[in-house]
Amino acid sequence: MASIFTSFLDAHHLLNTKQFGFRKGNSAADLLLLQSAAWNHSLDRGLDSFVVALNRAGAFDRVWHQGIIAKLGSLGVCGALLNLIQDYLNCRTLRMVVSCHTSNYSP
Repeated sequence: MASIFTSFLDAHHLLNTKQFGFRKGNSAADLLLLQSAAWNHSLDRGLDSFVVALNRAGAFDRVWHQGIIAKLGSLGVCGALLNLIQDYLNCRTLRMVVSCHTSNYSP
């Protein structure tokens, strides 16, 4: 189902051209190479270079889920695909397993 979603986003040009991870023909390593070249070019010219690294783990836990669903719907995502995304975002729980010890589920 992920490939259908990615294909939809690609076909409708809804992904930023700087989105490299999880895209056909691009990888996070490609982005790192591109960025490294840009930083080296700036440094060679004596310009300042600033890097901000973001960890996006848990990103969907910190956003308004209904807002995501509404935005996707306004972009033309509908039917089973929109339902799948909505189900994924709805009532998610997490538990940890470490060395055969399992925690309780938490929202």
